[in-house]
Amino acid sequence: MARLRNKLRILPERLRPWRILDNRIISIRLVGVTVLAALSTYLVICGVGAIETYHGKRNAVTSLVERIAPLPAVAANGESISVRRVRFEAAARYHYAQKKPLAVTEQETYALVLKQQQSRLLYEQELRKRGLLPTEQQITAELDALYKQAACLKEDGSSLTADSSCKGDLATGRDRLALFLTMQYGDQVTLTDFRRWTTEALYESIIQRSVLSQVEVSHILIAIPDNASNDVIEQRRKLAADIKGKITDTTKFADFAKQYSEDVASRDKGGALGSTSKGSDAPIYSGDFEDAIFTLPVNSISDPVRSPYGWHIIQVTKRTGTENLSLAKFTDKLVAESKAKILLPVPVK
Repeated sequence: MARLRNKLRILPERLRPWRILDNRIISIRLVGVTVLAALSTYLVICGVGAIETYHGKRNAVTSLVERIAPLPAVAANGESISVRRVRFEAAARYHYAQKKPLAVTEQETYALVLKQQQSRLLYEQELRKRGLLPTEQQITAELDALYKQAACLKEDGSSLTADSSCKGDLATGRDRLALFLTMQYGDQVTLTDFRRWTTEALYESIIQRSVLSQVEVSHILIAIPDNASNDVIEQRRKLAADIKGKITDTTKFADFAKQYSEDVASRDKGGALGSTSKGSDAPIYSGDFEDAIFTLPVNSISDPVRSPYGWHIIQVTKRTGTENLSLAKFTDKLVAESKAKILLPVPVK
């Protein structure tokens, strides 16, 4: 051992084992201090940027933080949409509004985009819960149909117009749609963004078709003349009630509609008005009419229902969906149940 110690003593000081160990410890400490300083700086920048972002400010610091940190703009059920995504969407839509031009401010565009992103996040979550999310094949099929339509667009100065003689192919459609997106929404918008927009539009469409109640309606209208007296109104009601009493076989409703209905637009179609949903504009003639079609059992016949046009005898021939709400009220319901929050304020000017 003494000989080993003597050999170690003749080594240069910097090469002695304990010095090497000391140097390594110092190096590790320096690296640790450097990492800690960098992390502290990162956290400070993120903290300052986040505070300013959520106070509606936009500057170099907020822009940096939004790129490096996934700050949530909208949150619901443990999921969120980032501030950066909302900024992108708002910029694209505001670019479109300016191109038209539409009388909308940047602040109004932000407010609209925030509500849209909240709704679409909730629709995605609801469809996932119900097992109704569109498949990749469905999304691709929807996109292919849109690409074929886009292939029949031709450039006309600063816009694209339809060419009715065209038979489009997918490759041409993608190219022309990419051009359209750039022209209308800005250079940053790509086909990848369009795919996301198409997917989100599908979410809303599936909600309306498969979740919200949809009814197919037929009616017999007994019209009331303008400025009719109360006696005339009552006479017309009794006529409607008499006709309703004659319909003992509900499968013959269309025949009675063709014979008695005074709605010339639907009479020859057996009174068929098509399908509608809660809160839709047509074919809704009054609040009482809407209440009737969303409570009436399928294939049964209503008592006369009043509207500004007269008295309606109504038959619901088909009903789908489970939520007897308008899209707006269904969205409000999802917001309330999920306690969804819009965290990003509309930017100040």
